[in-house]
Amino acid sequence: MAENQIAGALSAARVELNDLQRKSVLLAGTLNDPDDPAWAEVDQGITEATAKIRRLTAMQSAGKVYAAEAAVAALQDRRQAAFGKAMEIARERVALASKIDKAIAAVGTLLDEWDATSAECHRHAAFLHSSDAQPGWQEAMLGAARGNSYRFSVALHWALFRAGIGRKCIYLEQDLHRRQIGDPSSLTDAATYVVGQLDVLLQRSLETLKVQ
Repeated sequence: MAENQIAGALSAARVELNDLQRKSVLLAGTLNDPDDPAWAEVDQGITEATAKIRRLTAMQSAGKVYAAEAAVAALQDRRQAAFGKAMEIARERVALASKIDKAIAAVGTLLDEWDATSAECHRHAAFLHSSDAQPGWQEAMLGAARGNSYRFSVALHWALFRAGIGRKCIYLEQDLHRRQIGDPSSLTDAATYVVGQLDVLLQRSLETLKVQ
């Protein structure tokens, strides 16, 4: 019997019991014989209604316990699925980290090339400027020739900002001009380490169910 059917039958049984109990009180004021069949019939009805209420209440309680157990089992299934999905993504992320490492390394190679060509440009510009009629050294011109003037710095800053480097998910909180703490590591190294770390921590969470 469904939960709503049990609730309806239980309500009807309680109404029936109340009616029988009122009828018993009325009979007590009108009958002279305690063994009158009418009274015995009402008493039998009260006994049967009471038993029916007891049985329906037991069924309702059992249903609630089953529903609670089923809900916990369903929650455990969802938690297990969440664990599996989190670990699947963490493992797949290692390959993505490797791609980012390669992309950053490619940028580093381009900056090496930039530095070498800019040094050559600076050398020729400095030679030309050293023998011109201009008073003093024009630092702005030499910085432009070297490829590290303020305009290039601003452009690089905007390039990093637009790409979201250091501000999307992986934040840069340390000064990039200083060596970072600890041994050098790549994003691939970090992503691989985190797979094991998540496995341990999420396994611990999976074993501990918090029910509010």
